Formats: sequence, C-alpha cells, structure tokens
Amino acid sequence: MVFMRILKKSVIVFFGVSLTVLFCSQGKSEKTKDIVPETDILSVDEFKDICREIPVDELTENSDDFKNEPVKVSGEVVVYYEESDSEGKITYLIIGVADATNTLPSGKLPVYIYFRGSTPAFINDNVTVYGTVFGTDVCPSPQVEDQQLPRIDAKCIEMN
Repeated sequence: MVFMRILKKSVIVFFGVSLTVLFCSQGKSEKTKDIVPETDILSVDEFKDICREIPVDELTENSDDFKNEPVKVSGEVVVYYEESDSEGKITYLIIGVADATNTLPSGKLPVYIYFRGSTPAFINDNVTVYGTVFGTDVCPSPQVEDQQLPRIDAKCIEMN
C-alpha cells in the first residue's frame, strides 16, 4: 500500500471509510494507529537512497514545483541559527550551493535548511543535506531579513 505525503490535517477515504489523520513534523498521526507518509517509514539510509539532486538554479526558481520531493543538496554553511521550543531544538541553516549557471557572482545560491534537532555543522563547514523540499519560505534567522529562499526540511545532515 502506498500513502501520499500528507503534512497537515487531511481526510482520507480508504475503502469507503473516511479517516481524519493529523501529522506532526515527525510524520506520526495523533490517532492510535499511525498512518505515515512513505518517506517517514524509511530508515535514514533508505531515505538517502531515494533522494535526488536538483540543480540549485531550478530549485531556486521553481521550489514550489518540487514540494515534498526527497532531495540531496551540498554546500557551505553561511548562516547558522538555533532555537528551542517545547519539542526540542530547531536548527536553521542557510547553505551556499554551487550554481553551474553562475546566477550570482559568488557562483553559489542560498538554500534554507530547517532541521528539528542539533548538528555539529557551523559557519564555513561543508555539509550534505538529505530532506524534502518544503517550497519557498523565509528563514527566521536575524541575519536574514524577509528573504524568500528555497527551503529543505532536513532528515539528515552530514559533514563533508
């Protein structure tokens, strides 16, 4: 059985029965029987295997077209911001990803990374991020003021 990736409250009709399913960021439902999106039941290694690389210029121009796609991006951390909420730590990164089209003079385009948890990565570290495309969003970091960037919701961050 294959489930669609559902990020919020949804009603699913399954064999004629309507189910209301609520998903949190971890992909678990608030019902006693968990129905989870396909990518949330994979191990980290299995998830990494299904991730594909999307050229950063395409991701920047059309990030909403790639929503919920499992992706892999690599780059240098240029902004690091961390905060806590009732569920634990949240790490916000902006990484500069090499751009073959040289849209900017630096040859890199920024990508916003949202990660629920901590990472040893810091400014100037090179990382590879595996996650799903959220679309376009504004990073809440004080270093970035209201700039719309492509956002990846990270499942795994590796140091290069």
